[in-house]
Amino acid sequence: MKTFFLLCCTVVFALGPNDGLAQNANIVINSNQTLNVKQVFKLINKQTNYRFVYRNDLVNDAPHIIVEKGTIKTKDLLNNILTPIGVDYIFSDDTIIIKKMEVVAQDVKNTPLVAIQSLVEGVVTDADGMVLPGASILEKGTTNGVTADFDGKFSLEVQSKQSVLVISYMGFVTQEIVVGDTKVFNITMIEDADVLDEVVLVGYGTQKKVNVTSAISTVNTDDLGDITEGNIGAAIQGRAPGLYVRDAGYNEGIGFLIRGSTTIGNNTPLFIVDGVPQDALTIDPKDVKDISILKDGAASAIYGSRAAAGVVLITTKTGDNEKASFNYETYSSWSNVTTTRSFVNSIESARIMNEASVNSGGDPLFSQEQINYFRTGEEHFYANINWVDEILKTEFAHSHFLSAQGGSEKSSYYVSLGYRNADGIMVKNIDNTRYNLRANLNAQLADNLKLATNISYIITDSTTPSVNDGMDNIYLHANVTAPFMPIKMGDEEDAVYSDQSQAGDYFRWFNNPLWELGGGKNRTVGKNFSANLSLDWELFDGFHVQGNYSGIFYNQKSSAMNYRAVASGGPSWFAEFNNLNQTYNDNRQINAQTFLSYEKEIGDHYFNILGGWDVQFNKDSFLTAGRENFQFDDYLSEFDAPNSGDKEDITNLSSNTFENVLQSAVGRIDYNYAGKYLLTLVGRYDGASIFAPENRYGFFPAASAGWLISREDFYTSETVNYLKLRASYGVTGNNRVDGTYFSNILFGQYYFGLNETVGVTANEAELPFRDLSWETTKTANIGVDFSIKNRLLDASIDVYRKITDDILLPSPVPGTVGTDRNGPAINAGRVQNTGVELTLSHRNAVSKDFSYGISANASYNKNEILDLTDAFSEYSTDYRIGDPLGAVYGYKADGIISSDAELQAYKQAITSGADPNTSLGDIKYVDVNGDGKLDFKDQVVIAETVPRINWGLRLSAEYKNFDFQAFFQGVGKTKQYRSTDLFGNYSWIPQEATDAWSPENTDGSYPRVLLYGQQTYFRNFNTTSSFWAFNAAYLRLKDVQLGYNLPLKEQNFIKKMRIYVKGTNVLTVSDFRPGFDPESSGLGIPPLKTFSMGLNVNF
Repeated sequence: MKTFFLLCCTVVFALGPNDGLAQNANIVINSNQTLNVKQVFKLINKQTNYRFVYRNDLVNDAPHIIVEKGTIKTKDLLNNILTPIGVDYIFSDDTIIIKKMEVVAQDVKNTPLVAIQSLVEGVVTDADGMVLPGASILEKGTTNGVTADFDGKFSLEVQSKQSVLVISYMGFVTQEIVVGDTKVFNITMIEDADVLDEVVLVGYGTQKKVNVTSAISTVNTDDLGDITEGNIGAAIQGRAPGLYVRDAGYNEGIGFLIRGSTTIGNNTPLFIVDGVPQDALTIDPKDVKDISILKDGAASAIYGSRAAAGVVLITTKTGDNEKASFNYETYSSWSNVTTTRSFVNSIESARIMNEASVNSGGDPLFSQEQINYFRTGEEHFYANINWVDEILKTEFAHSHFLSAQGGSEKSSYYVSLGYRNADGIMVKNIDNTRYNLRANLNAQLADNLKLATNISYIITDSTTPSVNDGMDNIYLHANVTAPFMPIKMGDEEDAVYSDQSQAGDYFRWFNNPLWELGGGKNRTVGKNFSANLSLDWELFDGFHVQGNYSGIFYNQKSSAMNYRAVASGGPSWFAEFNNLNQTYNDNRQINAQTFLSYEKEIGDHYFNILGGWDVQFNKDSFLTAGRENFQFDDYLSEFDAPNSGDKEDITNLSSNTFENVLQSAVGRIDYNYAGKYLLTLVGRYDGASIFAPENRYGFFPAASAGWLISREDFYTSETVNYLKLRASYGVTGNNRVDGTYFSNILFGQYYFGLNETVGVTANEAELPFRDLSWETTKTANIGVDFSIKNRLLDASIDVYRKITDDILLPSPVPGTVGTDRNGPAINAGRVQNTGVELTLSHRNAVSKDFSYGISANASYNKNEILDLTDAFSEYSTDYRIGDPLGAVYGYKADGIISSDAELQAYKQAITSGADPNTSLGDIKYVDVNGDGKLDFKDQVVIAETVPRINWGLRLSAEYKNFDFQAFFQGVGKTKQYRSTDLFGNYSWIPQEATDAWSPENTDGSYPRVLLYGQQTYFRNFNTTSSFWAFNAAYLRLKDVQLGYNLPLKEQNFIKKMRIYVKGTNVLTVSDFRPGFDPESSGLGIPPLKTFSMGLNVNF
């Protein structure tokens, strides 16, 4: 009987559900992590094969929970995440059904009495005031506890006032608080400096910041606030140590340097966007998610022969496993140039020109009667025009950006559409429009197979003036033209534009900038399509096969048209024929990457190994053609315009195609022991087709190591909670070189005498150099990262030395060779950069309503040429050993000669090389070597164009719904050369000339005024000297923003609405030459000062 009963029980249990077994199944947690409810379901499903059935609304408010490495029972895992939101579950066969928890009514009468407990409540936030849902609040010594809800709020009944609350959250320092008489707690958690789970971008992947052993700076895009700049490069200026970003002017673009110049050629770092080399300045800044700057050889060696100038890694935004959300951003901005040069008006011009004429040995050019014409304005050719004001205006720009993101457990998406238009800084023919479309999709095709696609399409449409080489020259002409030249030759409405001065006895031709703006235009339309497909196949635990395949297809059409003089009101000397030139560019880049990676943890040993193959193919083509003498100016858009002319009118036919291939083998090994001892080894073997076969391949190795001292048992400091030492050494290359190893023949015609055709000619465009090879850069870096008082202050310091061998320099050759004076580019020099970098950051929450942050970075870099071949003399005015790249050479000025005694002493000391007409009021130059001669041997470094010091300072604060930030940026230890002349080719009479030396003004700060070309005019104004070199250090309020989050009622549609105002380049403090921006390049249009208003809506 007993046997029969036992058999029946066995059958019953075998056929019944295995609820008890499933609930008690162990779930393996591989690492400490934070999980949301769907990730918990997925984890259980993967390890038990139980599937879940639930309504989304039941689990939407489930908190994130913290799980530690190890094992946990299924029921415990489910209880931890579901109980706080009043949700229960039942097991049914192979299904877990999620349901609302049933409330059981209690019999109050029969309920035993218990001790009265105290109810406490509160909210848990981080130092920035952000709530921490899922934070654990536990009554110490008991199992009584809760987790904070989605808003970071909690309530808990504790036993007494003596109870202690233990508050914990992954990545933050655990706190213990005695309850006492407090009923409501505002708890601010402090990040644990020893749990740095921040992930940074590295070559071909990501890495935890705590494990990084090389020199990598990151830019937090959240710190940038609302980006109204046209590209991401302008937005990150001054934000990272070691990265020098220069806004060279409105039409000059953005320049980049990482840790100084390594070559005279292309010093621009390699930009990688979503794993693909491409132009990062065309993408919409609002699409950018993460930015890393790889600065030393160990960080960038994995990119080999393209990484000598550093690498900037950018990833764009992706979706997440959340329901769909939408974001709309719009702003309008108004911009003017940061500064303009000040010139004297017509009356003051006449006075100074009379003085100049007399100083030059002539008679005054303007009589008093003629000067009075300037006052009365009665005579047409005695105008008073501010030409800069005539051509410049306030640029208006507006932008619209719409994005959507979301996903599920199996897939996610991010889609965006952007539009930006700016109507130009000049009154005519400038317009810039950009359209951006992006779609980033991720899919879990199988448990071990992931697919990611990044697709973008960018259209740029730009219109600029085409006459006389465009807007920078037109701006220059506005700074040169005499104020008394009228805009038009007469007062009639159809009068042609003026091109000459007829006031007084000063007759001169000028380029009328207003006519130049309307005399023709250039329209350029570019279309850039890029597609990136990535597959990640996990063959077994930790072993992945990855394939990344991409294509970038860019084509551009540029149409430059000039109208006939009669149609544009141009001067008589301008062409009587209209013309049109068009250029078609087609660029293709195909990239294929295949990698194997293996990640494994064995006890205290952690390994991550990556190896693979990277191939890139580039093909660039262009076709240029032109036609002139169209019948109608209105049809200057296409070559097939009606009656476009005879074949003789076709001009400028040319085309060419360029191809190159780069193939590489890549490898990296990351190792750490016990999370304390870190090692990374990197190697890349590159082959570049642009070099001769015998010089085509090179190997670029690197190694870096780190020591997390603060994790050692012997380390007990309570002040410095986190301390890590880093050291690295790596080799990189530069294959973006000017020069060729094969002959390049140009064919043409040679005209002798009066257009007598000699015949077809052929010559080498440049001399080939078969030994041409890449420049090689070796970088050593030592760094320390530390945190004080639980991240009250974070800091990082790096010291480095970077040496570039075989830098390419143009070799000087005689003109009889058949080329110009520059011979082939040869590997002929050695350059060193040494420096130090510092980063500091502090943030604190003073109260629930107010928090603030301060972050600063600074870098110092010294550049020096260590060696040159014998082709360069010690007195070269291009490059010299011991001086930096970018140095400007000239004579050392010693003020202005202001007395007869000083003049005589100068003439006696300088027996050769001084101008015989040197007189009082002229610039005095120093005979540096003391040989009595003023010659090339006396030319020294008078300007260093690349700053040695770069720095940035960010101040931020949040108060209730308001947020504010101000960002200051600047440079130091730099001089720029800015020479202009008087009523010459580069300037009209500047305001500085009102303090020119004269017998009545012997303390004048400006040389005596002379007419163009007379006496010592060229010696004063056109001789390169330190007199015209100015301190270009500056402090700039680069960015200031004030935002307000509108308080919205509880509703389901609009989640967040924020309005803001912003200023860019608001204030500049500098001792630079008046009227010039210290950051701008040459005499072109300065950068812009911009004020913006914007709106962000999330729904």
